[in-house]
Amino acid sequence: MSLQTKEPTWFDHAALARGEPVLTAGGVTTIHDGRAVQKVVLDPQSAVYCPTTESLREAVALVVATGIPDARVRVEHRTFSCIDSGPAAAPAPDVAGSRDYGDVMVEIDRRFQLAGAAIARKDADTADYYLYALLRSIGEDLPRARPPESRSQQGLDRFVQRFIRNDFPPLRQAVWDEDWARAGVAFTAAAATCNACHEAANVGFLVVRSPFARAPRR
Repeated sequence: MSLQTKEPTWFDHAALARGEPVLTAGGVTTIHDGRAVQKVVLDPQSAVYCPTTESLREAVALVVATGIPDARVRVEHRTFSCIDSGPAAAPAPDVAGSRDYGDVMVEIDRRFQLAGAAIARKDADTADYYLYALLRSIGEDLPRARPPESRSQQGLDRFVQRFIRNDFPPLRQAVWDEDWARAGVAFTAAAATCNACHEAANVGFLVVRSPFARAPRR
């Protein structure tokens, strides 16, 4: 993390427990003037854990314990979107200007490749950053996108839910644990889910390639 000494610098990063009991979750935004922390803003923006703002008191206590005056710590009481763990909600009606399903898939493919490259070079921070961005693209952007012609949103949603519930948790946990062999296996499994979705959406030519998949024997 680099800091500029002339102007305050904003950093926004979601932090989650590494396998320990989760007291809260969300984002931390810090304003630093190069000498001292001027302000810390905590928010409950976690699509996976969906914490309450009340639970952020745990984070406030930890921040204050580092020596930052509590007057400089603020909790943002704003509602953020969460990934519903229950049955998929009905898609929003199509509106002019909404993104096409295929376009979102191209964006997801790019983030997937960046995450895979970070895992391959054993860069946990960068991999975690792109995996979280990937989760948001799949969990939030795809359900709002226009489905391909002759394909219903519900028909493709099963792949979204498979990624969120089955593929993402072990993949991100492996990155947190810096267990790169396990992360490679989990990444390959997640790529297979994405490719199955591409086939179902008639864009099978968009292939998510895993650098950890074994080449087929000839």
